[in-house]
Amino acid sequence: MGYALFVVGSCVLSLGYFHLYGRTAKYVVQDFYANFGAELISIAITVLIVDSLAKRREERELRAQLIQDMEGQSNQFSLRALAMLRAKGWLSSKLVSTLELSRSNLSGADLSNLEMKGKYLAGIILRGANLEKTDFRDCVLSEADLRDTNLKYAHLSGANLSLSRLDNSAVESVQLHHSDLRKSTCIKTSLKNTNISYSDLSEANLSHSHFYKCDMSNSVLRSANLKNAILSETNLSASKLNNASLEGADLSTANLQDAMFPFARYDEKTRWPREFNVTESGAIRA
Repeated sequence: MGYALFVVGSCVLSLGYFHLYGRTAKYVVQDFYANFGAELISIAITVLIVDSLAKRREERELRAQLIQDMEGQSNQFSLRALAMLRAKGWLSSKLVSTLELSRSNLSGADLSNLEMKGKYLAGIILRGANLEKTDFRDCVLSEADLRDTNLKYAHLSGANLSLSRLDNSAVESVQLHHSDLRKSTCIKTSLKNTNISYSDLSEANLSHSHFYKCDMSNSVLRSANLKNAILSETNLSASKLNNASLEGADLSTANLQDAMFPFARYDEKTRWPREFNVTESGAIRA
């Protein structure tokens, strides 16, 4: 509407000036055209401003609604809101930092490359989500559902992941050092080139998982379940594995220098490094 008025006003004003300087022009006609054209242009500018303000208001309202949907517990609404925020170009680390996402259901969401450093995300559901290169440093992710997720190159150092679930996830080149993984479950998970040093994995369930070239040095694994886990070329030096369950675990290529195994349980299927003295380690046959 505003553009139409602007075009009409411009045409009328131009015609008025033509009559103003024409030989047959009448002064009344001149003034009418000039003034009428100027008025139309003025109205057009006003309409354009009002339209622009209305559009901005509508966008603010839509953005607020999408944020509310994303923060909710409906996975369908959350994914739709996430897709629209991304399509509108509104999805950014700055926006995410303002969201209240604890207990939200974002299963299957694409949150890759976003920064969520220090956020409170307790109980969030991210099952099957793409979290590649996502920054979760110092986040509270206790009781979070991270099963079947893509965590490649993610940053989780200093995060609280106690009671979280990471079963069947792809954990490659992830920074997990100085993190809290107490009572977490990480069953049948592939962990490759991941730094878990100086972390607390007490009572964590790591059974049937495959650790390849991971750094778990100086970590606490008291009463951890490592049954049938494979720790290929993994560094467990100076770690505490008191009362850990090691039945069927493959530690044959692991670095166990200064690691402590008091009352850790093993069986005939447990594989130790060739020169490791099991008797002196304090581990007991189950």
